[in-house]
Amino acid sequence: MKKIIILLCGMFLLTGCGNSNEKLKIYAASSIETPLREIIKEYNESDSTEVALNIGESDNMADSISGSKSCDIFIPDSLKQTDELIDDEVLTEDKVMPYVDNRVVLVKNINTKTDVTGFENANQARSIAIAKAGVPIGDYAREIFINAGNLEDILKNIKVKEYESDAEVVEAICKNEAEIGVVYATDVAMNTDNMQALSEPPKDTLNTPVTYPVALVNGDNPYAVDFTEFLSTQRAAEIFEKYGFSINENVQIEYVEELQTETEAVD
Repeated sequence: MKKIIILLCGMFLLTGCGNSNEKLKIYAASSIETPLREIIKEYNESDSTEVALNIGESDNMADSISGSKSCDIFIPDSLKQTDELIDDEVLTEDKVMPYVDNRVVLVKNINTKTDVTGFENANQARSIAIAKAGVPIGDYAREIFINAGNLEDILKNIKVKEYESDAEVVEAICKNEAEIGVVYATDVAMNTDNMQALSEPPKDTLNTPVTYPVALVNGDNPYAVDFTEFLSTQRAAEIFEKYGFSINENVQIEYVEELQTETEAVD
């Protein structure tokens, strides 16, 4: 068995903060809500800081942050949002760290019959559910179909149902509102009773990293710094991995072999 120690490459200057009822505001993508809520629950077992979690669409939350810096920590489902906030001088590079990775998959409702076997022949479907352009999972889907050479055929010949977020696409597939859809692999792992993965993208059709960064928006809040420290623990990593996420390769990971001892029975 291996223990995992995650170090966020010293990106945050850590500050002790003790117990407090001060509110910590986190903005996060809907696709990361389940593991993040579990992590917050564990965090609150040893710290009484009140955590306000706002789940939403990454572009909209980035716009809000750009306008007012209304949160302390931002975890979108794409590097695009944090890159733009850096360009706008709302964030600095040293306060943003690629943290976990996801995968994009083509899916169907578990009870749906389809001749579609992958992204390459998705244009054979009667309908498809995808997030709108500008939403990370929607942009990933369009990049795949463009590089697979069938986006134009899909838009022209099948019913395209566009949704405001990844969560809405997941709901649409679970309710069998479209024959196929494009979501994250972690969505399938969390909805196995209703959803089935058909395939991952063909090689070289998705070149944009499906990476969730952790951005420390308000470094003046010591509770935000303390929570980012908690995100770097072995336990937080284990929770993300349990739901199908993987720790980004740019995060320094030290694997330590756990010593195993065997006790011989004494007659």
